[in-house]
This record gives sequence, structure tokens and C-alpha cells, in this order.
Amino acid sequence: EGGGGEGTGGGDGKKKIDPPSPAPPPPILLPPGEVLPYDNLRIYPGDGTKLLRSVPPSSLSSILITFPDPFPKRLHRRWRVIQDETLQLMENALTSDGTGRLYVATDSPEFAEWSEVTVGGRNGDGRDGEGTGPVWERIDPPPDREGWLPVVSRYEAKGWEEGRTTKLRCWRLLRRPPRSTT
Repeated sequence: EGGGGEGTGGGDGKKKIDPPSPAPPPPILLPPGEVLPYDNLRIYPGDGTKLLRSVPPSSLSSILITFPDPFPKRLHRRWRVIQDETLQLMENALTSDGTGRLYVATDSPEFAEWSEVTVGGRNGDGRDGEGTGPVWERIDPPPDREGWLPVVSRYEAKGWEEGRTTKLRCWRLLRRPPRSTT
């Protein structure tokens, strides 16, 4: 009994069918003769904050957040992807020698401001009790988008058609702060 596929009846003479397990995401399909431009690029079609929990420390050089749901209603802000907890996960996953980068692209002025305040808030007063300085440094202006976001998505193009402009942000992780014990 059990185990996926067809199941046993429920005693009423009818056969019960168990739903199939979800299929893995399809591979990236390219036209014949084309190859991926990067050999170190991975796409995760799910909640990236869950993935961050399993990424080894200092293993990522960049994290890109492109056009996330801005959750504009005040009561929904807790669902925004950039939160103190997710920044802690990113700080763990990114290289902390000044080369780790967090890139954000959004057409929401509120989300852009939220990102600046939330990432900047991880610096506190610039001291963590050890006097070692800030955690994040904003790179302004951000690096040329050709190097990290060379395409325009349908979502971004739709925003342009509706009069929205793209806001690009970038921060450099300077160091990994000590873990909070509270």
C-alpha cells in the first residue's frame, strides 16, 4: 500500500489514485548550437531564502534579486525578500572579503528605499561591539548592468510601458558580523 502511483480502494469498490510526485524543473533548453554563457550559473526555481539555508559559507560571489514582489501594503512588508533574517543568510553565503555583492533591481520606489534602509540597518552605528566597522558598503553608482543584468525581462519591459523606471542597487559585503546570541 502507498508509494505513489495507483493506490488501493477505500472499501467502496472504487479505485483511489494517489497524485504523482512533482516533476523536477525542466532543463534549460537552448537553440541547437548555442551554449550557456556561464558554466557557474545555477537557477533555482523556488523560494531562494530556503535555498540560502543550505548554501555553504562564503561560497557565493553574488546574489541577484531582480524585480521581487514589493508587497506595497504596510501589513505585507514582512513578506518582502529583504529582511534582517534573509540578510543574515546572505552574509553567511557571500564571500566576506569585500568581493561578495548583493544586487537589487526593482521598479518600486518603496522597495528600493526599503532595501537601502534594511541593508544599511545591518551596519547599525558602524560598530558591533568589537569596533570592526560596517558590514555592508553601498556601491553608488552600481556596476554597469551589462555585467550583471544584461537582459530586460518581460516584467521590466511591462513596467517601462506603464511609466515605471528601473532602480538598480548594489552593496559589497565587507565582513561577516558575529552571530547574535539573542
